[in-house]
Amino acid sequence: ADLFRPPVAPRGTVVLAHGFLRDRQSLGALARELADRGALVLVPDLPFLADPIAHAAALSTIVTDLRGGRFGPVPARTVLIGFSAGGLASLLAAARTPGITGWIGLDPVDRAGEGLHAAARVSAPALILRAAPHSCNAWANSHSWGSFLPRLQRDVLVEAATHCDFENPGDPVCSAACGAPDPQRQAAIRAAVAAAVDQWLQ
Repeated sequence: ADLFRPPVAPRGTVVLAHGFLRDRQSLGALARELADRGALVLVPDLPFLADPIAHAAALSTIVTDLRGGRFGPVPARTVLIGFSAGGLASLLAAARTPGITGWIGLDPVDRAGEGLHAAARVSAPALILRAAPHSCNAWANSHSWGSFLPRLQRDVLVEAATHCDFENPGDPVCSAACGAPDPQRQAAIRAAVAAAVDQWLQ
C-alpha cells in the first residue's frame, strides 16, 4: 500500500480502492490531492483478482487498523472511495464497517447485483460520479444503486467522460479499449471528489 500523509495533522482518513487489473498507482493523483487537502490517504493493492467480497473484508480491516493508530493518531472519520470494480468492493466495505463517514463510487461496476443488495445498508453519505453506459463500465450496471442508498447526495453523469477519466494516471490499455482520458475532465472529477471529502471530514 502507498500512504500519503497530509502536511498538517490529518482531519480524517481516506481509503482508495482501484479497479480490475489495476494497482494502487492508478489512483495516485487523487491520493496526493486529498492528502494535500488534509487527509491521511491509504491506497492498497487489492489482494485478490476478482473477489469483491474478499476485497471488502480487506478494506474493512484497513479501516480498523487506521482507527487503531497503526499509522499514528487520526480522527475516526473515514471515507471509502472506489473506482470501477473497486467501487463495488468499497461499497461492500462501507456496508459492513461501522461508522464510515462517506462513500464515493467512481464509475462503479456491479457484479451479480451484489452492490444493489448492499446499497441499502450503507448508512454514510454517498456520491456517485459516472460515465455514460459502455462495455468498460458493464453498461453502467450500477445505475440503480442510487435508488437504494439511504443518504445519496448526488449521482452525477460526467459529460463526455470515459471510464478512464476516473483514474490517474491513465492506462494505455484502458485508453485503447474505453476511450482516452481528458486531463480537464480528470481534474474536474478530482475536484468533485475533494469537495465531498472536505465536507465529510470537517
